[in-house]
Amino acid sequence: MTRIIAFLPAILLATSAVAASTTSTNVDITVTHAGSSNTALPSPPAGFHWTQTFGDEFNSAFNTSVWDVDHWCGGCSTPNATDVVSNGILTMTIQTSVPDTRNIIDTWTTSGGRGNHAFAQRYGYFVYDVKLPTCSSGEWDLESFGRDTWTGGVYGELAVASLKNACNYSSVSPYEIDNNRAIHWYETINAGVDLTQAFHQFGILWTDDGSAHGSVVMYLDGQAVTSSHQLVSPSFDNGLYFDIYWSPEQAGNVLGGQGVDAQGSTMQFDWIRAYQLAPN
Repeated sequence: MTRIIAFLPAILLATSAVAASTTSTNVDITVTHAGSSNTALPSPPAGFHWTQTFGDEFNSAFNTSVWDVDHWCGGCSTPNATDVVSNGILTMTIQTSVPDTRNIIDTWTTSGGRGNHAFAQRYGYFVYDVKLPTCSSGEWDLESFGRDTWTGGVYGELAVASLKNACNYSSVSPYEIDNNRAIHWYETINAGVDLTQAFHQFGILWTDDGSAHGSVVMYLDGQAVTSSHQLVSPSFDNGLYFDIYWSPEQAGNVLGGQGVDAQGSTMQFDWIRAYQLAPN
Protein backbone atom coordinates (compact mmCIF):
# COMPACT_ATOMS: atom_id res chain seq x y z
CA MET A 1 0.00 0.00 0.00
CA THR A 2 1.76 3.17 1.24
CA ARG A 3 5.13 3.84 -0.38
CA ILE A 4 8.42 5.46 0.55
CA ILE A 5 9.03 7.67 -2.44
CA ALA A 6 10.55 11.01 -3.39
CA PHE A 7 8.04 13.75 -4.18
CA LEU A 8 8.90 15.63 -7.35
CA PRO A 9 7.23 18.57 -9.09
CA ALA A 10 4.12 17.71 -11.02
CA ILE A 11 4.44 17.29 -14.74
CA LEU A 12 0.94 17.60 -16.14
CA LEU A 13 0.25 15.96 -19.47
CA ALA A 14 -2.94 15.12 -21.35
CA THR A 15 -4.36 11.73 -20.35
CA SER A 16 -3.09 9.36 -23.01
CA ALA A 17 -0.68 6.62 -23.86
CA VAL A 18 2.73 8.21 -24.42
CA ALA A 19 5.32 6.88 -26.82
CA ALA A 20 8.71 7.21 -25.17
CA SER A 21 11.83 5.23 -24.44
CA THR A 22 13.94 4.93 -21.36
CA THR A 23 16.31 2.57 -19.67
CA SER A 24 15.63 0.72 -16.44
CA THR A 25 18.04 -0.71 -13.92
CA ASN A 26 17.76 -3.92 -11.93
CA VAL A 27 15.33 -5.58 -14.35
CA ASP A 28 15.83 -9.04 -15.81
CA ILE A 29 14.24 -8.86 -19.24
CA THR A 30 13.20 -12.17 -20.37
CA VAL A 31 7.20 -12.68 -21.35
CA THR A 32 4.44 -17.01 -21.89
CA HIS A 33 0.76 -17.02 -23.38
CA ALA A 34 -1.98 -18.41 -21.14
CA GLY A 35 -5.50 -17.51 -20.07
CA SER A 36 -8.03 -16.01 -22.48
CA SER A 37 -6.92 -13.58 -25.15
CA ASN A 38 -10.38 -11.93 -25.07
CA THR A 39 -11.34 -9.35 -22.47
CA ALA A 40 -14.54 -10.20 -20.60
CA LEU A 41 -16.00 -6.70 -20.76
CA PRO A 42 -18.98 -5.39 -18.79
CA SER A 43 -22.02 -4.72 -20.95
CA PRO A 44 -21.91 -1.13 -22.22
CA PRO A 45 -24.91 1.13 -21.70
CA ALA A 46 -27.31 1.58 -24.60
CA GLY A 47 -25.87 3.69 -27.39
CA PHE A 48 -22.23 3.05 -26.42
CA HIS A 49 -19.44 0.58 -27.11
CA TRP A 50 -16.03 -0.11 -25.58
CA THR A 51 -12.84 1.09 -27.25
CA GLN A 52 -9.39 -0.04 -26.10
CA THR A 53 -7.13 2.78 -24.90
CA PHE A 54 -4.19 0.85 -23.45
CA GLY A 55 -2.78 -2.63 -23.70
CA ASP A 56 0.40 -4.52 -23.02
CA GLU A 57 0.22 -8.09 -24.38
CA PHE A 58 3.78 -8.91 -23.24
CA ASN A 59 4.67 -10.26 -26.67
CA SER A 60 8.13 -8.72 -26.70
CA ALA A 61 10.78 -7.51 -24.30
CA PHE A 62 9.58 -5.85 -21.10
CA ASN A 63 8.76 -2.29 -22.15
CA THR A 64 10.33 0.22 -19.80
CA SER A 65 8.94 3.10 -21.85
CA VAL A 66 5.52 1.98 -20.55
CA TRP A 67 6.37 0.48 -17.15
CA ASP A 68 8.26 2.21 -14.37
CA VAL A 69 10.15 -0.28 -12.18
CA ASP A 70 10.73 0.08 -8.45
CA HIS A 71 12.93 -2.57 -6.81
CA TRP A 72 13.49 -1.18 -3.32
CA CYS A 73 15.38 -3.01 -0.61
CA GLY A 74 16.07 -0.33 1.97
CA GLY A 75 19.16 1.10 0.35
CA CYS A 76 20.89 -2.14 -0.70
CA SER A 77 23.19 -2.06 -3.71
CA THR A 78 21.77 -5.19 -5.42
CA PRO A 79 17.97 -5.58 -5.28
CA ASN A 80 16.66 -9.13 -5.29
CA ALA A 81 13.59 -9.04 -7.59
CA THR A 82 12.91 -9.63 -11.28
CA ASP A 83 10.37 -8.68 -13.96
CA VAL A 84 10.76 -11.09 -16.87
CA VAL A 85 8.87 -11.37 -20.16
CA SER A 86 9.00 -14.72 -21.97
CA ASN A 87 6.64 -16.35 -24.49
CA GLY A 88 3.89 -13.78 -23.97
CA ILE A 89 3.83 -13.77 -20.14
CA LEU A 90 5.22 -11.26 -17.68
CA THR A 91 6.59 -13.03 -14.60
CA MET A 92 7.30 -11.02 -11.45
CA THR A 93 9.33 -12.40 -8.57
CA ILE A 94 10.42 -11.34 -5.12
CA GLN A 95 12.81 -13.13 -2.81
CA THR A 96 12.78 -12.78 0.95
CA SER A 97 16.40 -13.80 1.17
CA VAL A 98 18.73 -10.90 1.91
CA PRO A 99 18.37 -8.38 0.46
CA ASP A 100 14.61 -8.91 0.32
CA THR A 101 13.24 -6.53 -2.26
CA ARG A 102 9.92 -4.87 -3.01
CA ASN A 103 8.81 -5.25 -6.64
CA ILE A 104 6.55 -2.58 -8.14
CA ILE A 105 5.77 -1.84 -11.77
CA ASP A 106 3.39 0.90 -12.87
CA THR A 107 2.49 3.23 -15.74
CA TRP A 108 3.39 6.29 -13.68
CA THR A 109 6.74 7.16 -15.24
CA THR A 110 8.22 7.53 -18.68
CA SER A 111 11.57 8.89 -19.81
CA GLY A 112 10.18 12.42 -19.44
CA GLY A 113 10.38 12.08 -15.66
CA ARG A 114 8.27 11.01 -12.74
CA GLY A 115 4.63 11.93 -13.19
CA ASN A 116 5.02 11.94 -16.98
CA HIS A 117 2.56 9.10 -17.32
CA ALA A 118 2.89 6.38 -19.90
CA PHE A 119 -0.82 5.81 -19.25
CA ALA A 120 -3.45 7.44 -17.04
CA GLN A 121 -7.19 7.69 -17.68
CA ARG A 122 -10.37 9.01 -16.10
CA TYR A 123 -13.33 6.59 -16.21
CA GLY A 124 -13.47 3.32 -18.10
CA TYR A 125 -12.60 -0.32 -17.51
CA PHE A 126 -9.16 -1.32 -16.26
CA VAL A 127 -8.31 -5.04 -16.26
CA TYR A 128 -5.47 -7.44 -15.42
CA ASP A 129 -5.30 -11.03 -16.71
CA VAL A 130 -3.24 -12.50 -13.88
CA LYS A 131 -2.17 -15.72 -12.21
CA LEU A 132 -1.74 -14.74 -8.56
CA PRO A 133 1.13 -15.91 -6.31
CA THR A 134 0.59 -19.38 -4.85
CA CYS A 135 1.98 -18.17 -1.52
CA SER A 136 3.36 -14.92 -0.23
CA SER A 137 4.43 -13.97 3.27
CA GLY A 138 4.28 -10.39 2.05
CA GLU A 139 1.59 -8.19 0.56
CA TRP A 140 0.54 -7.93 -3.08
CA ASP A 141 -1.95 -5.44 -4.59
CA LEU A 142 -3.49 -5.08 -8.05
CA GLU A 143 -4.05 -1.40 -7.65
CA SER A 144 -4.16 2.07 -9.14
CA PHE A 145 -3.26 5.50 -7.88
CA GLY A 146 -4.73 8.90 -8.58
CA ARG A 147 -2.67 10.44 -11.33
CA ASP A 148 -1.01 13.14 -9.23
CA THR A 149 -0.69 11.28 -5.91
CA TRP A 150 3.12 11.31 -5.99
CA THR A 151 3.62 14.65 -7.73
CA GLY A 152 2.09 17.12 -5.33
CA GLY A 153 -1.54 16.03 -5.51
CA VAL A 154 -3.69 14.56 -2.76
CA TYR A 155 -3.48 10.84 -2.00
CA GLY A 156 -5.71 8.27 -3.68
CA GLU A 157 -5.20 4.50 -3.90
CA LEU A 158 -7.62 1.91 -5.30
CA ALA A 159 -7.15 -1.89 -5.39
CA VAL A 160 -9.29 -4.42 -7.24
CA ALA A 161 -7.58 -7.19 -5.26
CA SER A 162 -5.06 -7.46 -2.42
CA LEU A 163 -3.85 -10.05 0.08
CA LYS A 164 -1.16 -10.69 2.66
CA ASN A 165 0.31 -13.80 4.31
CA ALA A 166 -1.78 -16.44 2.50
CA CYS A 167 -1.44 -19.56 0.32
CA ASN A 168 -3.84 -21.20 -2.18
CA TYR A 169 -6.60 -18.70 -1.47
CA SER A 170 -10.02 -18.21 -3.03
CA SER A 171 -10.78 -14.76 -1.54
CA VAL A 172 -9.15 -11.36 -2.07
CA SER A 173 -9.86 -7.87 -0.74
CA PRO A 174 -10.57 -4.69 -2.74
CA TYR A 175 -10.30 -1.24 -1.13
CA GLU A 176 -9.85 2.52 -1.54
CA ILE A 177 -7.45 4.62 0.55
CA ASP A 178 -8.65 8.21 0.49
CA ASN A 179 -6.89 11.58 0.69
CA ASN A 180 -6.87 11.39 4.50
CA ARG A 181 -5.21 7.94 4.34
CA ALA A 182 -8.39 6.30 5.64
CA ILE A 183 -8.97 2.82 4.20
CA HIS A 184 -12.39 1.86 2.86
CA TRP A 185 -12.70 -1.92 2.49
CA TYR A 186 -15.16 -3.11 -0.14
CA GLU A 187 -16.88 -6.49 -0.08
CA THR A 188 -14.47 -9.42 -0.03
CA ILE A 189 -14.31 -11.15 -3.41
CA ASN A 190 -15.02 -14.85 -2.85
CA ALA A 191 -14.22 -16.72 -6.05
CA GLY A 192 -15.07 -20.22 -4.84
CA VAL A 193 -11.94 -21.59 -6.56
CA ASP A 194 -8.21 -21.42 -5.86
CA LEU A 195 -7.23 -18.18 -7.59
CA THR A 196 -3.57 -19.21 -7.75
CA GLN A 197 -4.05 -22.15 -10.14
CA ALA A 198 -5.11 -20.35 -13.32
CA PHE A 199 -5.26 -16.95 -14.98
CA HIS A 200 -8.21 -14.74 -14.00
CA GLN A 201 -9.37 -11.30 -15.13
CA PHE A 202 -9.62 -8.70 -12.36
CA GLY A 203 -11.26 -5.47 -13.51
CA ILE A 204 -12.29 -2.05 -12.21
CA LEU A 205 -15.33 -0.43 -13.84
CA TRP A 206 -15.19 3.30 -13.11
CA THR A 207 -18.21 5.30 -14.26
CA ASP A 208 -19.30 8.93 -14.21
CA ASP A 209 -22.55 8.57 -12.28
CA GLY A 210 -22.87 12.24 -11.30
CA SER A 211 -21.19 11.79 -7.92
CA ALA A 212 -18.19 13.93 -7.02
CA HIS A 213 -15.50 11.50 -8.23
CA GLY A 214 -17.46 8.75 -9.94
CA SER A 215 -18.19 5.23 -8.73
CA VAL A 216 -16.42 1.89 -9.10
CA VAL A 217 -17.51 -1.74 -9.29
CA MET A 218 -14.98 -4.60 -9.10
CA TYR A 219 -15.17 -7.47 -11.59
CA LEU A 220 -13.81 -11.02 -11.67
CA ASP A 221 -13.78 -12.83 -15.02
CA GLY A 222 -16.36 -10.43 -16.46
CA GLN A 223 -18.81 -10.64 -13.54
CA ALA A 224 -19.49 -7.83 -11.06
CA VAL A 225 -18.38 -9.04 -7.61
CA THR A 226 -18.94 -5.90 -5.50
CA SER A 227 -21.65 -3.30 -5.26
CA SER A 228 -21.07 0.21 -6.59
CA HIS A 229 -18.87 2.41 -4.38
CA GLN A 230 -18.45 6.16 -4.77
CA LEU A 231 -14.80 7.17 -4.77
CA VAL A 232 -13.87 9.39 -1.84
CA SER A 233 -10.53 10.89 -2.87
CA PRO A 234 -10.39 13.78 -5.37
CA SER A 235 -7.01 12.41 -6.38
CA PHE A 236 -8.72 10.36 -9.09
CA ASP A 237 -10.25 13.37 -10.82
CA ASN A 238 -7.23 13.63 -13.12
CA GLY A 239 -7.30 9.92 -13.92
CA LEU A 240 -5.68 6.80 -12.51
CA TYR A 241 -2.82 4.60 -13.63
CA PHE A 242 -1.95 0.89 -13.36
CA ASP A 243 0.20 -0.22 -10.44
CA ILE A 244 1.28 -3.70 -9.30
CA TYR A 245 2.76 -3.88 -5.81
CA TRP A 246 4.45 -6.91 -4.25
CA SER A 247 6.52 -6.67 -1.09
CA PRO A 248 8.26 -9.34 0.98
CA GLU A 249 7.95 -9.30 4.75
CA GLN A 250 11.01 -10.87 6.24
CA ALA A 251 11.07 -10.52 10.02
CA GLY A 252 13.29 -7.75 11.33
CA ASN A 253 14.16 -6.00 8.09
CA VAL A 254 13.46 -2.44 7.01
CA LEU A 255 10.22 -3.50 5.27
CA GLY A 256 8.87 -5.23 8.39
CA GLY A 257 7.07 -8.57 8.41
CA GLN A 258 6.33 -11.90 10.00
CA GLY A 259 8.78 -14.33 8.42
CA VAL A 260 10.38 -15.77 5.30
CA ASP A 261 8.32 -17.04 2.37
CA ALA A 262 9.97 -20.31 1.41
CA GLN A 263 7.62 -20.88 -1.54
CA GLY A 264 9.49 -18.78 -4.08
CA SER A 265 6.17 -17.79 -5.64
CA THR A 266 5.73 -15.85 -8.85
CA MET A 267 2.98 -13.54 -10.09
CA GLN A 268 2.24 -13.77 -13.83
CA PHE A 269 0.37 -11.52 -16.27
CA ASP A 270 -0.85 -12.54 -19.73
CA TRP A 271 -1.97 -9.01 -20.53
CA ILE A 272 -3.08 -5.69 -18.97
CA ARG A 273 -5.66 -3.48 -20.77
CA ALA A 274 -7.85 -0.40 -20.43
CA TYR A 275 -11.02 0.69 -22.22
CA GLN A 276 -13.30 3.72 -22.51
CA LEU A 277 -16.90 4.08 -23.61
CA ALA A 278 -17.57 5.72 -26.97
CA PRO A 279 -20.94 6.57 -28.57
CA ASN A 280 -22.16 4.27 -31.35
